[in-house]
Amino acid sequence: MICYIYLLAIAFLLYAAPNYANRTVFPFNDKIIGGTPATIEEYPYQASLLYFRRHICGAAIISPTWIVTAAHCTDNSLRLFLNVRVGSSQRDSGGTVHSVIRIKQHPQFNSYTRDYDISLLQLQKELKFSAQVYPINLPNENEVIDPGTEAVVTGWGILRENGSVSLILRKVTILIVSSESCRLAYPYELISERMLCAGVEGGGKDTCQGDSGGPLVANGGLEGVVSWGYGCGRPNYPGVYTSVRALRDYIKKIADI
Repeated sequence: MICYIYLLAIAFLLYAAPNYANRTVFPFNDKIIGGTPATIEEYPYQASLLYFRRHICGAAIISPTWIVTAAHCTDNSLRLFLNVRVGSSQRDSGGTVHSVIRIKQHPQFNSYTRDYDISLLQLQKELKFSAQVYPINLPNENEVIDPGTEAVVTGWGILRENGSVSLILRKVTILIVSSESCRLAYPYELISERMLCAGVEGGGKDTCQGDSGGPLVANGGLEGVVSWGYGCGRPNYPGVYTSVRALRDYIKKIADI
């Protein structure tokens, strides 16, 4: 009888578990569209956030024990069932899997507007850095990220709206978009100072479902975390990212870096 109740409890948890990889594409996407295959050696900071050992979101290594991802990837998640995979180009295999001992989701995260969409995860054991596992720097506070700057975003998300997932890591190069242009693109949404937009004119290059929480890197620093947007690669709708630069102090305070 006890065993039966235990199995029912596990079944309920599995049913209730977040399913970010299959969330609706419109209006929000957890968005790689128009990209090419990549290897973990090219982007050793890339990590995969797992829930019940299944990929749900991207993430980035920022220190031996801290990972950064999107708050909507951890919101309402049970820490016991969260893990992080590092050191692999494959979506659900390879590399090493690490337990999460603490979730530091930004206390001001708004699940409706996606403001403050950032979460820090502390790992149980220190990562062993190698050619496949290495942290990404935070953006240089003395530099300014200008519109038109090239940025690279990576992940295992779907290849087109309502399409199939990618089993290997992919990359795409896009351009930073000014806040003014982004607000014009999303006149009915809040584009706050904690948000950064990026895309290409005419669309066709973007992140998509399964890429949420992944890294947007420019000038060798982590500038953004994949957050939301309308569709995947649609013209006139750049992707919206959490601005790491705007939340740099919060990240440094929590991760002590």
